[in-house]
Amino acid sequence: MKPVLNSMKNLLWFDLKSIWTRRSSTLLYLAIGLSLLSVALRFFPEMYRLLLSTEDEGAVDLILRHGEVQRWFAGLPVYTSKSHSGYPPASYVMLFPFFGLLGAQATRLLWAAITFVELSCLAIWTIRFTRTTARLEKVLIVLTFFSAYPITVTLGNGQLGIHMLTMFLCGMLLLQRRADWRTDCAAAIFLLLASTKPSFSAPLYWTVLFAVGRLRPILLVGCGYVLLTGLALAFQPEPVLQIFSDFIRCNAAIINNDGAAHIAAWLHWLGLSEWTTAVSLAMFLALGVWVFRNRRTNVWLLLGVSAIVARLWTYHRMYDDLLVLIPMIALLRLLREYSLTGNQKVVAGCLLGTSWLAMHMPASTPYYQFPWNLPYEIGWPVIWGAMLFLLAYVVWKHTPIARAQH
Repeated sequence: MKPVLNSMKNLLWFDLKSIWTRRSSTLLYLAIGLSLLSVALRFFPEMYRLLLSTEDEGAVDLILRHGEVQRWFAGLPVYTSKSHSGYPPASYVMLFPFFGLLGAQATRLLWAAITFVELSCLAIWTIRFTRTTARLEKVLIVLTFFSAYPITVTLGNGQLGIHMLTMFLCGMLLLQRRADWRTDCAAAIFLLLASTKPSFSAPLYWTVLFAVGRLRPILLVGCGYVLLTGLALAFQPEPVLQIFSDFIRCNAAIINNDGAAHIAAWLHWLGLSEWTTAVSLAMFLALGVWVFRNRRTNVWLLLGVSAIVARLWTYHRMYDDLLVLIPMIALLRLLREYSLTGNQKVVAGCLLGTSWLAMHMPASTPYYQFPWNLPYEIGWPVIWGAMLFLLAYVVWKHTPIARAQH
């Protein structure tokens, strides 16, 4: 039986390899065409929604954050108001330069300009990280960052994910340089800014803590966050304990009753909402233990696993699916390495292709009625789990790629 299975696997690998060898240009042209169509149908309308739309859904999250920052520094309650407030006090200090000094329309213009620059940087970095040299592949990577649904929805809503991802990667890039005070301070500033949305970035910090090998940047980030929290609390008249109590109660209501395809939503469906905090914390700590045990592994593999956990461990909506771009980059880098076995390349290639296609599904899919929402509610988590398993498996097998640091 085993020789038969091996023959089937070898045949599958041969067929996929031959198809890619003979039809790679055709497949890439088709993917580029789909991306261009997505740019036309999604990116430009979402840019209009961010900049000019006066409807209720136009730049909805940006307008909410603008109102929250204005209320916070006016000494008015934020967590007990009717807005969708789930950010800790320090976040409002970091958002103040955008939302406290400028009007709503000026903020929308600045937000769009910065986002466009950040998307360009993310595309360039991805080409560099994955060692992509083919022209068509470079074009597809660039277009993906302007066509994938979590990117476009994040843009139209005025959400923070693109900024968080860019700031975090800036910090990580700086930490790859020599260790000195100037570099560590600059990296700490970027990493501190990436903590504006902790639910998005917190699991990624395990890699910074254990894999970078330097304690000073982490101490700088921790001290900076404490100082910003103290500064934020100085603008609120309520007692500190009351503010944090309201913050926890506000977040609990959001986590248990909103979002999709995350652990809290699944527990809520099962009637186990009281376990949400314990399970989320267990996932977070388990990731920390795993990263510590594999801290000498390639950073991209650690970040790939961490990003999937970050997407699942607490409340998220579909715009935060852009976290999945990190394990996709890790998979693409794996495919550039010759240390993978044929079977591993088949699995990595299939997962990368499937996840890329899923990134271009209709952005309204999560809001369909049952059973039309199942491709998102079940299909995506299955892909995420498979990606996590493959990346963790490569680390566990201690292949040369898993030990490489660059």
